[in-house]
Amino acid sequence: MWLHKQRGVALPLSVMLVLVLSLLGTALWQYSMTDALHASRHEKSTQAYYIARSGAGALAEYIVGDPDNVEDMRVFVDSLINEESEPTTLGNGTFVLNLERNPNNESEIIIRSRGEVDGVASTVYLTLAEDIAPLSPTPLELFFQYAIYSFTDLTLGGNVKIYNYSDSSWGDVGAGQSIIVKGHGRGIGDKDEGVDLDLIPVNFPDDLEYRGDLEIAGGSHTIDSDGHYGSIKLTGGATLNLATGGQDNNLVIRAGSFEMSGNNTQVKVTGGGQVFFYVDDLYKHTSGTVNPWGTDGSGAAGPTPSQFILLGPKTVDFGGNATFVGYIYSFEETQGFGVAGTPNIYGAVIFGYGTDFGNATVYYVDPQDEGNLPIGELPGGDGNVSYTTGTWR
Repeated sequence: MWLHKQRGVALPLSVMLVLVLSLLGTALWQYSMTDALHASRHEKSTQAYYIARSGAGALAEYIVGDPDNVEDMRVFVDSLINEESEPTTLGNGTFVLNLERNPNNESEIIIRSRGEVDGVASTVYLTLAEDIAPLSPTPLELFFQYAIYSFTDLTLGGNVKIYNYSDSSWGDVGAGQSIIVKGHGRGIGDKDEGVDLDLIPVNFPDDLEYRGDLEIAGGSHTIDSDGHYGSIKLTGGATLNLATGGQDNNLVIRAGSFEMSGNNTQVKVTGGGQVFFYVDDLYKHTSGTVNPWGTDGSGAAGPTPSQFILLGPKTVDFGGNATFVGYIYSFEETQGFGVAGTPNIYGAVIFGYGTDFGNATVYYVDPQDEGNLPIGELPGGDGNVSYTTGTWR
């Protein structure tokens, strides 16, 4: 009886089974295709990753190894910062490179490389550590071999006198080009022309606290810490004390311009250390004395020019009966060294273009002959830069 009633069920059941099998087959086919697509995409993503890694690695290897002996690798690297390269073909895909400095660490370079294969991309990052070795300070005697040296031409007035302070013999002068002597020029030792001292540029400090303009008209003022001034002007018998705080200490001062006048006006160096006095533009000294000896408590019987190093002025103007005890070093972008009157300079001078010494008297003090202080040094700037590979991510 039951079999008789089930006689019409077989056909729908068969149709249902066929439908189920069909749907199962479609699902299996779709799953298979999706899996294949995923496998293909994963393969392309892997290829893109290794292409990106190869691009970043190649650039890092070039920067670290410097096979072309790039003159200044840091300048080269800085030229690439925030610049994106053109797509470069490698294998089945391409890569694009970009460099940036880590905003939280200026000495870290981040190389970003984006690889792409058939629209599938992968990005990697590689860091480089940048190390800048400071130059060793340069001994004064390396450059101050002459009482006066001009990077180009040197003009001397007929009444100029140049002595070696140690024995009062005539002092020598040198020039990168020619030496012109007006008049008899009897007060000069050797005149060496065509001399190249291989000078180094002045490295102006840019991290000093800015203190505005300083003007002293009479009275006394003391500077006992490093600082940057817009201008410094001394008149009317004023005294500016530069307190180094000890024989092993340096005081670093930078001024846009410096002017000094008045017979009793003075700049004293105290404490026994050295003063590195940077001037951007004009140094004008018409009277008064810079760094008079024996006023620092040391009881020095003679000039101590290594206590005061004047660095970088574009223009120097000496006049009247000014007295300067120190070393003057400037040769880049200079506009002129002028002398009016009969100033006295104890130390040595290196200057650049338009050097005219008029009728000055220069007492050359060889840095090697100074026994009251260690040999002075010119502060060095940034030295050689090197890079090392950091981490991947």
